[in-house]
Amino acid sequence: MKLLIDGDILLYKAASRVEKIFDWGDDLWSIAADLREAQGLVTCALAEIESDLGSEETVFCISDSKNFRKDIYPEYKGNRNNRKPLCYAALRDWAMKALPSVCWPKLEADDVMGIMATALRGGTIIVTIDKDLKCIPGRHYNPDKKGVVTTVDPQEAYEFHLTQAIAGDSTDNIKGVPGMGMVKAERLLKKHGFTWQTVLDAYGDSDQGREDALLNARLTKILTDREWDFTKQEVVMWTPPKELSC
Repeated sequence: MKLLIDGDILLYKAASRVEKIFDWGDDLWSIAADLREAQGLVTCALAEIESDLGSEETVFCISDSKNFRKDIYPEYKGNRNNRKPLCYAALRDWAMKALPSVCWPKLEADDVMGIMATALRGGTIIVTIDKDLKCIPGRHYNPDKKGVVTTVDPQEAYEFHLTQAIAGDSTDNIKGVPGMGMVKAERLLKKHGFTWQTVLDAYGDSDQGREDALLNARLTKILTDREWDFTKQEVVMWTPPKELSC
């Protein structure tokens, strides 16, 4: 069994935990971080996950510094003003060299996991706390909920993506249909059918509405092996299915 680890989250958590703030008086403050301590936290977290799941192989997935979503929507994640933890960059560099890491051009860790999971078809477990991976069929494990491996089937994954295409994702600055969160979007799709036509109807009949629907569907879609050219190492943009349902 191959474990596909969301490396971004483990790195961020570890780098955050080792930060220490010092007040030197006279309005002088500083932040320090112990890189070796952070490395130890990542190593321990990986060992715990592997022990829980009995992995034969672990793949530590890391986001590239460039992102294809920003190419099609420059405001992607533009609402995030918080800084990365002090030693995050150094910890990432260490992980790329010391761990069985994978980083593909212009992809986030989520996309790497989605592509590998669908390409290997059944031989993987996606390990992440990120709900967005529900649009990838296969086995999933949330390390914050120990002992529970869940399975997402292809129809569930398809429905989750259409729901997000309508709702957007405020965390990533993807607007979606105004006034539509995940609950309302799911309710709308259940009533009118989990089809691309329902998504288009939610955005309205204008050309702009159809463009927004397609853009948001592409932004919220975690890539699968269908949306990745392994030879060219390039994204193949998601397109709506010819049939209006999965």
